[in-house]
Amino acid sequence: LGRLSRNFFSRSCKTLILNGQSKHRMSVGLNEAFFRTTRRILLPSCATSSSVSNACSLRALSSPASPSGQQTEDDGNRGPSPSTLVMIALGACAVGAYVNIRNYRESEDAASVTVGKSIGKPVLGGPFQLVDHNKKAVSESDFKGRWLFIYFGFTYCPDICPNELMRMKEVLSLLDSNSSLNPKVEPIFITIDPARDGPEQLKTYLGDWHPRLIGLTGTQEQIDDVCKKYRVYYSKAQLGPDPMDYLIDHSVLFYLVDPDGQFVDYFAKNSTPQEIAARIAAYADDWKRK
Repeated sequence: LGRLSRNFFSRSCKTLILNGQSKHRMSVGLNEAFFRTTRRILLPSCATSSSVSNACSLRALSSPASPSGQQTEDDGNRGPSPSTLVMIALGACAVGAYVNIRNYRESEDAASVTVGKSIGKPVLGGPFQLVDHNKKAVSESDFKGRWLFIYFGFTYCPDICPNELMRMKEVLSLLDSNSSLNPKVEPIFITIDPARDGPEQLKTYLGDWHPRLIGLTGTQEQIDDVCKKYRVYYSKAQLGPDPMDYLIDHSVLFYLVDPDGQFVDYFAKNSTPQEIAARIAAYADDWKRK
C-alpha cells in the first residue's frame, strides 16, 4: 500500500510539474486533499479515532467467533476493509488532482491570452523641454528627422555609466561604418542628476566619450517628467552629511527613437554592442521602406 501511495504521488507530481505548477503548491495541495479525504472516509467507519488497525482490532475482539464455514450477522454488516477505504481515498485524490490540473491549465491559457493582447511596443517617450550642454533650450521637435540613441545617467556615476558609455561608443562606431545608415544615429545623454550636472559639467564630461554625444539637463521637475515618460527608475542614496555627497541607483537601458519621434525599442545590459548595432540597422531599413 505504501508503494502504491508513493507511485501515485510520484505520477501526480510529474504531471503537475509539466503543467508549470510549483513543487511547493503541488505538494501542499495533494497532501491536504489526501489527508482530508482519508479522514472523512476512514474515521466514521472505525469505533475509535486512534487508528484504523486498532479500531478494527477492537471490533474483532468484541464480536463472537463464528462457526467454521458460517458468516455472522456482524461479519455481513462489517463494511469495506481499511485497504478498500484507502484505495477509495487515493481514487478521490486522483480525481481531485485531475480537476486541479485541468483548472490550472485553463487559467494558464486564459492568462496567456490576456498577456498576448497586451504584448507589443510599450508606450514610452513623449514631449520634453530640456537644456543641452551648450545651454540651448531644446525640445523633442528639435531632433525630428534623426535617429536618437538615448541613455539616462549622471556624470558622478563611479562605474555603471562609464561602462555603458563605452558600450554606446562601440555601438556608434559600428553604426558609423554602415554607409547605408542615413541619417546617422544621434547619441543623447540625459542626466538624472540636474543638481550637479549642469551644461558645463555635461560638456566637459561627455566630450571625452564621443564628438556627437549631446548632453541634456534641466530643472528637477523637467528631469522627473522626461524620466517618467521613459519609465526610468532612479533613487538617491545619501553618503554623508554634505547634501551634494550622494550616489544614484538607476535603471540601465538604451532607448531608440526613430526620425518621426516615435519610440522603437530599448536595449538592456545583456545585449552586446554588435547585437544592438544590428538591430538598429534593421529598424532603420524597415523605416526606409515605409
